[in-house]
Amino acid sequence: KQRRRAEQTSASLALLNEIGELLSHKLEVEQELPAVVERLRRGLPVDAVWLCIEPQSPGAARAIIIKTQDGDAAADLRVEAIDRLVAERRQPIVLDGRLLAVPLGIESSIAGSLGVAVPEGSDFVDEHVHVLAAVAHEIRVAVENARLIGQRQDDLQTYARQVTQAQEDERLRIARELHDETAQELVHMVRRLERLG
Repeated sequence: KQRRRAEQTSASLALLNEIGELLSHKLEVEQELPAVVERLRRGLPVDAVWLCIEPQSPGAARAIIIKTQDGDAAADLRVEAIDRLVAERRQPIVLDGRLLAVPLGIESSIAGSLGVAVPEGSDFVDEHVHVLAAVAHEIRVAVENARLIGQRQDDLQTYARQVTQAQEDERLRIARELHDETAQELVHMVRRLERLG
């Protein structure tokens, strides 16, 4: 029994390491999430895994990724309803004895949920809850970091455009001043020449 528990723990740690590797080496984290969900599905004894992530911008659609053993979308999972329930309760929930969902985030802000459906007759092991909670935390941190980096890059591009525009405006102002001063001096010289004439 202890050997089996040690093997499960070792497998769980290996799974967490793989998922951490997938999430930590890319800036486009959200494109890697289907692979993370698939890896989680293959690494746990479950029928399905789903991930719901709130959109970065208001009004955009929530991202929902579902991976099942047979590749179907598993309409009977009621993923959106479960996601709302997790957001309301702000803690892991078990439904129908075979669906487990954990929130992506902490008590103050929930960014979505991560869930699994275990096969009929299987029970949840505490290890599943801990692995899901750890993966949910990894996903949340990776997505937030990627979004912050993207926002920072957008801010830097906006700043660079503003600096460039300010430089162009200053160049135009200086060119106008030089043109105006030169034109005024030429008019003044023409008038002096007319007077001399």
